[in-house]
Amino acid sequence: SGSARAGLFCPGGTALSGGTSADVTVTCSDGTSQTKTITCGSEVDSVGTGSSYHGGASCKASAVDARDKIAVTSTGDSNGGDSAQWLPKAAMRTSFYLPHGSDYVSIVGTSAGSVTIDGTTVSLTCSNGLCGYYNSGSSPKTQTYNAGVAISSTVPVMIVGQLYDNDGDEFNLWGFDSTTFDATC
Repeated sequence: SGSARAGLFCPGGTALSGGTSADVTVTCSDGTSQTKTITCGSEVDSVGTGSSYHGGASCKASAVDARDKIAVTSTGDSNGGDSAQWLPKAAMRTSFYLPHGSDYVSIVGTSAGSVTIDGTTVSLTCSNGLCGYYNSGSSPKTQTYNAGVAISSTVPVMIVGQLYDNDGDEFNLWGFDSTTFDATC
């Protein structure tokens, strides 16, 4: 997960549960769990495990009161200030294509299953309610996966990768759930 920052949706300065702050529980696959308080108009740092290249424990953040809505963004993976959004479970998908080469992939889901990357199938490792797979590649900024590689999963997942060229920009890989893939973007 790397380090991350969480924010609270507060229309008119009030959280959806009625207060000016909300508690968020962060649970990670390494067994750690913590509760953070987010105040309207600010964010809270140190959500996640703080490891390099999204290679640490998988984490999820959940508002304690389900009426509250949060957003979480990673805050860099150690070689730049770029970031990637943490996706809600409803936005996770099962089929993906890499639009460009990537030097690593970090895959996170909430159910046991397997992932096939360019014809090679691996199991998601599960612990503490989170499941994931991480391939650090041969080294940062060295292409491990080519553009156009297909990634499929037996369960919905989110995928973060990183451009293999010198900018080190990580990205969310947006997937789809059907057998048809839009030819127009």
